[in-house]
Amino acid sequence: MKKLDWVLTALFILTWGANFTVTKIGINNMPPMLLASIRYALVAFPAIFFVKRSAIDWYYTVGYAVTMGISLITCLFYAIYIGMPYRVFFGGYAVIIMTSRRPERYLMEKLSQSLI
Repeated sequence: MKKLDWVLTALFILTWGANFTVTKIGINNMPPMLLASIRYALVAFPAIFFVKRSAIDWYYTVGYAVTMGISLITCLFYAIYIGMPYRVFFGGYAVIIMTSRRPERYLMEKLSQSLI
């Protein structure tokens, strides 16, 4: 890899890791649903000016945004709010969904432990 690739990767990892720290601080000061809505609005508003409009109808785009954006982020923020180990919970289920394969026993044990 080129040196620029390493720098961009390190910057991405640093930004991603700081995201959870800022989320934890935000969760201590406001409800998870409000924090998710503010976060989504702060990202969506500038995107209106920079992202090209898609060819599909706007209500499909808004429906997808609400379902996948606000709902998923709200669930993540609520998990952080109640103290659930979100990395195990969301990461494990994401693996099951994305690979579309039967989960191994070890993974199911860890997921069930995350719910307790």
